Amino acid sequence: MKEDSSKIISNSKAVVESTSDDSESTDEGVAEYGSCAKLVRLIDAKEESTKLFELDSRGGLNGAHCMWSFPCLFDEESKKFFVMLGDITIDKFTKSTFMNLVDFCEKLNATQMILVQNRDHVQKEEFRKLITVLDGHRVGKTGMTEMLTKERLNEWIMRFALYSIDLN
Repeated sequence: MKEDSSKIISNSKAVVESTSDDSESTDEGVAEYGSCAKLVRLIDAKEESTKLFELDSRGGLNGAHCMWSFPCLFDEESKKFFVMLGDITIDKFTKSTFMNLVDFCEKLNATQMILVQNRDHVQKEEFRKLITVLDGHRVGKTGMTEMLTKERLNEWIMRFALYSIDLN
C-alpha cells in the first residue's frame, strides 16, 4: 500500500520546516527554501502568494519507506500548483502518487497542476505518453513565458519541460 505525505516547507516563503539536511550544498537558496529552492527561482510568482511544500511518495506496509520527495510550489494568486519531477524515473511516479498529488491540489483549490521535468530526461517520451493519458499537455513557449521568471527565461526553456493538467 502506498500513500503520500506532505510537509509545509514555507508559507509565503518564510521557512516553517525544512527537510533538507544537505548543509554542504552550494545551490543558491537551499538554506532558505530547502528542496524547493529551484522552483522558487524558476516560477514567476509573488512572494506573498506562494506556499512551498515537499510531498513524499511513501511505500511499504505502513508507509514508512519514502520512495521519492517532490518539491512543490503553490501560487495562491494563479491557483497553479507546480511539482518538480526533475529527473525522477517513471517507476517512482505511480498512479497512486499522481492521484494523491491531484487530491492535495484540490484541497488547496488549485485549478491547474504543472509538472516540471528536466528537458533532457531519458524517459521523456514515456512521461509524455503517461501525462497525455492523464489529460495533460505540454506547455508551449508562450505558456512558459507567462509562468517562468524572466531574467533566466531562455535558460529555463532550454532546461525544463512543463506539462499542464487542468483540475476543473
